[in-house]
Amino acid sequence: YRIFGETIDIAVGNCLDRFARVVGLSNDPSPGYNIELEARKHNQEKPLKFVELPYVVKGMDVSFSGLLTFIEDLTKKNEFVKDGDEKQGEEQFT
Repeated sequence: YRIFGETIDIAVGNCLDRFARVVGLSNDPSPGYNIELEARKHNQEKPLKFVELPYVVKGMDVSFSGLLTFIEDLTKKNEFVKDGDEKQGEEQFT
């Protein structure tokens, strides 16, 4: 195999676990699976809403902690909430 880049800080699995916790997804059976199920709920009639992320890349290396902090901040401001959540917000997670 060939390595194109590495994570600079936290692993992608840790990022997904914490993301799911922040936006209120269950850990059963796994956070990554539940994130995937939420993403699949969207279609042409109910399109995904994307949030522009502050993303910094050094070569092919990736930093996930900054993305996670950004999502946590949006969630605290109620701008990034789960579908059907009673909180007021413009963006939905996928």
